Amino acid sequence: MLKKNTPREAVCQVFEKVNTGGVSLTVFELLTATFAADKFQLREDWEKREKKLKNLSVLGNIYSTDFLQAVTLVATRQHPSGTVSCTRKDILNLKLE
Repeated sequence: MLKKNTPREAVCQVFEKVNTGGVSLTVFELLTATFAADKFQLREDWEKREKKLKNLSVLGNIYSTDFLQAVTLVATRQHPSGTVSCTRKDILNLKLE
């Protein structure tokens, strides 16, 4: 059993390891699982947003991982170091709020 204070990245690594399908999970799938613990359905939320974005020609081809990268860039710009980043680790560190 993992402790409540276990870093998200570690939880995601465990989740990937126990994935019996043998298929690598995307950062979107990992974050979906992480947020489910907070009673938030990321996939459903994304599907609603995607429908709205498809109506905009400039954003019509945006995918779930693209969206998460954009959100992460906005979230990290508030980091005290001033470093803006959207690596896999940064995305997995996103907070629900």
